[in-house]
Amino acid sequence: MSEIKRLAISLLRTDGGTQARAGLNQEVLIEYEAYWRAKADFPPVVAFWDLECYWVGDGFHRIA
Repeated sequence: MSEIKRLAISLLRTDGGTQARAGLNQEVLIEYEAYWRAKADFPPVVAFWDLECYWVGDGFHRIA
């Protein structure tokens, strides 16, 4: 099982081409913001450590 760590968002790199989608979907961002304001629970973001940086593999919309 993978270890779950709490990391500051500022430590997560999203600029390395790890986003599988063409980009962020504005409708999803608006929907997630509403859930976040309602204090919904979100699953953890997936990030990979390369001995230098944490690269996001899944969770770009949740981070935004």
